[in-house]
Amino acid sequence: MPAFGFEDLMHSSELYAARSAELSEKLGDLVGHAESSDGRVEVEWNQDGLAKIELDPRALRMGASELAETITATAREAQKDLERRAEEVRRDVFGAEGDPLAVKPDAEELQETLADMQSLFQGTVQETTALMDTLRKAFEK
Repeated sequence: MPAFGFEDLMHSSELYAARSAELSEKLGDLVGHAESSDGRVEVEWNQDGLAKIELDPRALRMGASELAETITATAREAQKDLERRAEEVRRDVFGAEGDPLAVKPDAEELQETLADMQSLFQGTVQETTALMDTLRKAFEK
């Protein structure tokens, strides 16, 4: 059974926090782009949603329904482009192992780690209780 180490947990947590902060900063700057097949509509999508629509003057000659469909389809593509770019950034930031929160842990290993933690905490509680009893007895004298 592997021993639970607070130092390892702290190091992993600090590393994850640093990488998460880096990821958050990089994702905030990302913009997805898309252009309609005829080049008449261009859309940008960022983390807040629709960021920009540019219409070529020729797009204004389209019927309202066709223009609306083209804008909607192009916006979807821009959103997908942003998602692709975000996934690339996640892989770059977290490396080959990827985002540790996205990985499902091995159930048996997780159960062993939790058992180790429980044992450690129970020991600490028992030691603390014994210390409190000793201090109480010392002050009663």
